[in-house]
Amino acid sequence: MLLLFQPVGDYTLPMTVVNVHTGKDLLQITYTTGGRMRDIEFVEQFNENILVKLKGKPLKIHNVICNKAQSIDSFTVSPDAFIFIYERDIFVSLKSGRIAIWSIEGALINE
Repeated sequence: MLLLFQPVGDYTLPMTVVNVHTGKDLLQITYTTGGRMRDIEFVEQFNENILVKLKGKPLKIHNVICNKAQSIDSFTVSPDAFIFIYERDIFVSLKSGRIAIWSIEGALINE
């Protein structure tokens, strides 16, 4: 489970990933936006990954297990909605009637 805490100043968002079975913290992340908090378009948890999208910036996927993050440079427009397909580790983004399918590694599968 992803817990978001009160932002620290205008640029830092503390987050904690908690094991829902044990209640123990798995990872604590302090996400620095590089811009103001109002620039955050969304923060989503998808399995062991956290997706963060800032206005005008690429999507960032942070893997909680290996504590590594990657930017998806081709994902720059915030979608209207997501559909997460857990069994396949893919997600679908919907924007203005367009559908795009993405792997959790950040590869565009189909548009």
